[in-house]
Order: sequence, then structure tokens, then C-alpha cells
Amino acid sequence: RVERMKRKRNPLYLSRLEAIERVCSKKPRKEEENWRVDPPKFTVDDIMWFGRGGKKRAMSDRKFRALYGIPPLVVSRLWDRIFCYFSGMLPRIWTLFDLFNCFSFLKTFGSSWEDLAHKADMSINTYKAKLQMSLEILDKVLPEFDFDQRKVNWSYLKPSCIIDTFTSPIQQPKSSSDSYRYKAKPKVAFGYKYEVLMSIGEPRVIWLKGPFKGAANDATIACESGIKQKLEEAGERALADKLYKGARNEEYFMRPVSASQMQEFDDLYNATVYSARQSVERIIKRLRNMTFNKKEWAFGAELHGLCMRVSGKILNVVLQYEPLG
Repeated sequence: RVERMKRKRNPLYLSRLEAIERVCSKKPRKEEENWRVDPPKFTVDDIMWFGRGGKKRAMSDRKFRALYGIPPLVVSRLWDRIFCYFSGMLPRIWTLFDLFNCFSFLKTFGSSWEDLAHKADMSINTYKAKLQMSLEILDKVLPEFDFDQRKVNWSYLKPSCIIDTFTSPIQQPKSSSDSYRYKAKPKVAFGYKYEVLMSIGEPRVIWLKGPFKGAANDATIACESGIKQKLEEAGERALADKLYKGARNEEYFMRPVSASQMQEFDDLYNATVYSARQSVERIIKRLRNMTFNKKEWAFGAELHGLCMRVSGKILNVVLQYEPLG
């Protein structure tokens, strides 16, 4: 009776016995590096079964993406990677259901810990602990951002990457609120800023730093994040927008030519820069598609930075199956 009541309150609920049987039903395989070719341990049908809470009701691929933000094929690859990482011996208190709760947190979000814990049918402390564990597991298992990947499918010397920043809204902080202000129409809001670097040849996130205070200038963030040292060591220059201005930034960033300094063929150069920069805008749009980047965040900078880092790594895996085109 208790199991039926929990299922009625939360359609994603799985009993502990069902979760253990489902997770342990197949033998673990050795560590595998190729996400695109190697067969997954869990099929897409298995993942869809978990996604709809073990029920036989239908769930389309579109509905799955709306709930969790990523395609089921990527989830099956990801779960296989996690299973191999732990050599088949998963943490006793952590199941695939908790992984789905983590995806749901990133995609659908909530206004308070009480609402989120109620939807997952857990206590607040249990929900926080399992969410933190899920994010840390994903952060360890997913491939790290690789700065050297900028040369993949790119035969030119430089530039081979594009840099930009974006802002994620937060609730008004209790202290030092002025440093988190940023201009947002029709009002002035508060937020965290992140710096993202994307490769041009094969679009991937190769650098993601933050959170920084929302009032910080793009050029100031570049000084604090360490990207200048990284570019200098590699002898690289990155495509940037007009906000990266200043004599000290000229050797690191290539900006569009201003109208007052424009000479012959500079309009063609500007058009090329703006065209290339559309890719990084599309990458940022996908990152901001996660709901925790749309609603006002109220759970601290450290957890927000971890969520953003995990979202960027997941996006790199999704781009293997669904390129920008």
C-alpha cells in the first residue's frame, strides 16, 4: 500500500527492490572511451522505462527531453560510463533514479528545497545529499574540458577558438548586492557571469570558468580567469566581441574593427568575425536552455558553479550526437 501511495504522489518513483533489480540485471563491462560507437549496456528502451517511473505509459523522445533536457541515447551512454567507472559496484544509497532527479533539477528546477524534495518524495537533507552526490559523480565521470581540442578539424594556425561571456540570473544577495547587478531590460537584475571558450573546427566547449560577479566587465573576467595565460602559452588568439577592448587585450583577442577605424576590406573581415561568432551564441543558448539558468537562483554560488560545469560537460557529449550543423 505504501508503494502504491508513493507511486501515486510521484510517477517517477521506483521501489528500492525494482531499482536494484534493474541496475544489477546486466553485467558490467570494461572502461570504454568511444561514446558514439560502443554499444551501451542500457538500451534507450531501458532508459525510457526509468524515465517514466517504471510505468508502461508511453513517453515520446520530445517529452523525455522536456523533462530531463537531454536525449535518452545520451543518458544510456552516460549511465554505462558511470557503471564502468564504479566497476559495477555503485554507491549503495545512489541509483539511476537519483541520476534522473539530478537531470530534472537542472532542467525543470524549483523555487525552494521544500518543493524539490516533495516532488522527489524525500526529506530535504536526503535530497540535498543525493543531488550533491549525483553532480559530483557526473563531474568526475564526464570528460574534462580540453583546450587542445580546438585544433580538431581545424588546419589554420589561429584563431581556432571563440570567447564570450553570459549571465545567469540569481535572487538579490543579502550583502554586496551592487557587485552582482547587471543591466537587463526592463529592469536591473542580479546574476553570475561565466566565461566560455568554444573551438571553431568541431564546436565544443573547451573552457568554462565562473561564477563571477554580474557587474564584472568581460575584459576584467579575462584577467581573472586565467584565459590570457592559457592563450599566451599556446601562442593562440581568440575571436572576441567589442567588449574585449584595450591595448593589453590586443595580443590575446581578435575583435571586430570599429567604424571609426575601418579601412578597405575591414567590412568583409567584420562580417567573417560575426558569422563565426554565431556558433558560440548557439552554444550559450543551449547552456541557458537549462531552467536553472533562466529562473532566479537562490542556492549559492558553489552549487551553481558545479551545475554549470556539469551542464557544459553534458553538452559536449550531446554535441557528438547532435552537432550544431
